[in-house]
Amino acid sequence: MKHEALWREYQETHSTAARNRLIETYMSLVGYIASKTAASLPPHIEVSDLESVGILGLMNAIERFDPDKGIAFETFAKMRVYGAIMDELRSLDWIPRSIRQKTKKIESAYRTLDQELGRPATVTELADHLGISVREFHKMLREVSSTTVLSLEQIYSSDTNSGTMTLLDVLESTNVANPLESLQSEEMRDELAQTIDRLPEKEKLILALYYYEDLTLKEIGRILSLSESRISQIHTKTILKLRGRMLDQTRATDRSIAKA
Repeated sequence: MKHEALWREYQETHSTAARNRLIETYMSLVGYIASKTAASLPPHIEVSDLESVGILGLMNAIERFDPDKGIAFETFAKMRVYGAIMDELRSLDWIPRSIRQKTKKIESAYRTLDQELGRPATVTELADHLGISVREFHKMLREVSSTTVLSLEQIYSSDTNSGTMTLLDVLESTNVANPLESLQSEEMRDELAQTIDRLPEKEKLILALYYYEDLTLKEIGRILSLSESRISQIHTKTILKLRGRMLDQTRATDRSIAKA
């Protein structure tokens, strides 16, 4: 493990000095995530503000990290930093109501057509369902693209009033005391895996490159020989599709837990 001696010191002493050295060691991770997130946000969102919030996520990750689980700290911390930044953005309520409404319409369209067709809907079918042209649908995707600047952690929390767990919670729940919670975690993990597996190969690749390889949309565009705007469009469509599908699964699981 990287910086093993420093981690060992912190695990043994939990001293402020050791924690601060760990923060300094991983500050570049916070800066990278803040810059990457800000690139798709309105200009008035300052990178420095996102970095300040991201440090809180880093501190939380340092406190909760268990080296014995065999997970790289960078992988663990990335979700925490993203989560802290996105929580702050949600609290600022920076997304106009009209954009939120359009986002929900697209998510709902994906859910409805998936159930009716038994397969992923085409852009033409989605546009027809919404009563707009394909060109107008693409315009909607561009308008809502900023709402999909999120980590995969947030797919489960697209409805902030539902109290649902995040993907990160699901993946971390290796030892759950409550059998019902264990069942819920397993069902969510399996459903997400199946949902992602049903995505077209290009969409799966973009998710992997963006969230797991930490490439920017511009870098992904170079790899796939597509423009950055086209990659952004595909990314937006994919996230809305996943959120729409997983929200249905989350609600179904919550109903099962409530009945039990």
